Amino acid sequence: MSSWNLLKKRKLVPILLFVIIVLGLQAKMITGHAPARFWLAYDFATETLSIDIEHPRSYPDIHYIDNVVIWKNDVLIRNETYTSQLDDNYHLYFVINASHMDEFRGYGHCIIGGNATDTVTVIDPDAPTVTTSGFISGFTMQLATLSIGIIVLTVFIKNKYKRKN
Repeated sequence: MSSWNLLKKRKLVPILLFVIIVLGLQAKMITGHAPARFWLAYDFATETLSIDIEHPRSYPDIHYIDNVVIWKNDVLIRNETYTSQLDDNYHLYFVINASHMDEFRGYGHCIIGGNATDTVTVIDPDAPTVTTSGFISGFTMQLATLSIGIIVLTVFIKNKYKRKN
C-alpha cells in the first residue's frame, strides 16, 4: 500500500467520525419523549374536563402530541388525533357530563415515542359527606383497645391462678 493511500485513509477517519457524531446528535435532538406534564382536572360547575400538557420539542413540525384518549369509568369516550402542537405548554378542553365519583383517565402520545397518563375523580361539591369527630372516633378506638386488653389480661390471670391451685 502506498503512503498516499494510507494518508488518504487517515484523513478520512476523522471526517467519518465527525459525520457520525453530528448525525448522532441530531437523532438525539428529535428523540421522542413522554410529555413533561399531562394533568387532568374536572370542573363540576361547567362540566369541563381540562388536560394540561407540557411537551417541549426542538422540531415542532415532526415532534408533537399526536393522540389524546379519554376514558370515563373505563369506557372510551374520546380518541383525538392531532397533526401539530401549537406550543410547548397548552390546554385541551372537553365538555363532558359527569356525576359524583366518576373517574376520567387520559392518555397522551408523542408521535415519535413516549406517552403519559393521568386520572381524576369527579367530586360534586354539593354531595353530602359523612364525617365523624376525630376526638370521638379516636376515643372510641382507645376505649375498645383498653377493654380488649383488660379482658385478655383477666383471662390470662385466671388461667395462671387455676394452674397454681
